[in-house]
Amino acid sequence: MIIGVLVSIVYAGCFTDTDDAANKPDSVEIDIERIKSGVSQNRLKKHEMVWERVRWVRDFDTALALSNRHERPIFLFSMHGQLDGRC
Repeated sequence: MIIGVLVSIVYAGCFTDTDDAANKPDSVEIDIERIKSGVSQNRLKKHEMVWERVRWVRDFDTALALSNRHERPIFLFSMHGQLDGRC
């Protein structure tokens, strides 16, 4: 939601006339509390972060040993970037 608003503001700003630059204020007020509220409302809830309940291991040998011991399958996950729960 916040990203959509920011994109709209940036998009709308691309079409302003340069003649209006003299009429623009020197500063812009930012409502930090409103932004924080929006971020906290859109944050994943604990029950939505199921990937955190997975017992991750760093190497295949450990995964294979645990898989054999508990007779459970291996889920191999590979990524490039940051894991934030929204993949």
